[in-house]
Amino acid sequence: MPQSRVMLQPFRPNQDTATFAVTGMVERVGDRLSLAFELTGPIHRLRLPSVVAHPERRHGLWEDTCFECFIGAQIASAYWEFNLSPAGHWNVYHFDDYRQGMRPEAEFDGLPMEMLPLQEAMRLTMAIDLTKMNLDGRPIRLALSAVLVASTGEKSYWALVHGGDKPDFHHPAGFRLEL
Repeated sequence: MPQSRVMLQPFRPNQDTATFAVTGMVERVGDRLSLAFELTGPIHRLRLPSVVAHPERRHGLWEDTCFECFIGAQIASAYWEFNLSPAGHWNVYHFDDYRQGMRPEAEFDGLPMEMLPLQEAMRLTMAIDLTKMNLDGRPIRLALSAVLVASTGEKSYWALVHGGDKPDFHHPAGFRLEL
């Protein structure tokens, strides 16, 4: 399957968010999903955690700048949420249905990811083994999103599609990519 490249949109575009661009790239080859997020703009204006030597599973990464990927089978209500911090910390949650039954996904004990800081940009890449989610060979649907936290503490919420009157990355309307 060729690589899909998509632009994420801010929930409420304003003067500050206009200076940033968030791009997602996904490619599925068999049971391996390759994912990349690229953030461009004046990243010095964001609150970014320092890259750590030993990343670990952490809860609440969405409280700071982070990137997220939601994956579900096309005909099922269950889905997984992947949280990725620019510091290297990560988490994976399983949901039984829309915002129901959240629990850490025990099948993952780490995520192979890499964060590459650039001048006025950063790129985060990772790979997901879909067999750990029993999705081997099945069509999947994805939602990509990001939380950007300015140095002032103000947050902006980015997604392929915003499906409501408030930011909600779990909303079914956001699951726009199909692989």
